[in-house]
Amino acid sequence: MKKSLLYFALFAALHVGTALLFFSCLALYAWAAGIDSDVLLDAPWVEDAGLSLAFAVSFLVFIRLRIVRHMLTMRTAGMVKSCVLAALTALCIILIESPLTNALGLEEAVTESDPFASGSVLILFTGCLLGPFVEEMVFRGAMTGSMVDKRCNIIIVLTVPSLFFAAIHLIPELTPFYFAYGILAGWLAVRTGCLWPSIVFHVTNNTFCAIQDSALPDIDTLGETTATAVQWVLAAVAAIGLTLCIMALNRGTKTRKSVSYK
Repeated sequence: MKKSLLYFALFAALHVGTALLFFSCLALYAWAAGIDSDVLLDAPWVEDAGLSLAFAVSFLVFIRLRIVRHMLTMRTAGMVKSCVLAALTALCIILIESPLTNALGLEEAVTESDPFASGSVLILFTGCLLGPFVEEMVFRGAMTGSMVDKRCNIIIVLTVPSLFFAAIHLIPELTPFYFAYGILAGWLAVRTGCLWPSIVFHVTNNTFCAIQDSALPDIDTLGETTATAVQWVLAAVAAIGLTLCIMALNRGTKTRKSVSYK
């Protein structure tokens, strides 16, 4: 448990420290070059570059941890099937989330939290690939993996990393969604003993969120009432699909024996 919290503190320190160092170097460069630092720091690419650099530094540090390397190289029977089911699970969750956030009046929070707003290639790479990969290494690899090795209770194993995962996104209104997402990603890691299903799950979710406006048909033209009804029908179908995916994953995997249920 303590080691898990230390891993989270390390990730937060690396993330914030790298970003601050990057912005400080830019400000120093602007001063030396006689450029208005506000103009430079407000450039659209600066925030994207800082975020990418912060994730890159975290990757270089956490990839050296034994537990993370073990969970990345673990190969078990049915791994490809598990990854495919994890991707389908992510798609089902997206279809379920859409009408829920609308019904709860969270559209504005979802829009403001959009990590792909700039649309730059760099932020798409970071948000769809690098970010999910690193976050799974930290929360489901280092944190979850260390608690599994210590034979912690399964409730603690799943909830603690999920709480920190939700908190670090700094969007209070969407915290329950991030928490539920973390629980499922953690369950995937525990069931398979490997990070790849949770990585595929996370990457699929972020990638589809980035392209869903163009990938999904425009149902708003049907009228508000009809569009809402269609969304809920799709959510109901997705809920059935989600249940089937979880049942298939549960049947095809086996929880690591070191996890405690007492």
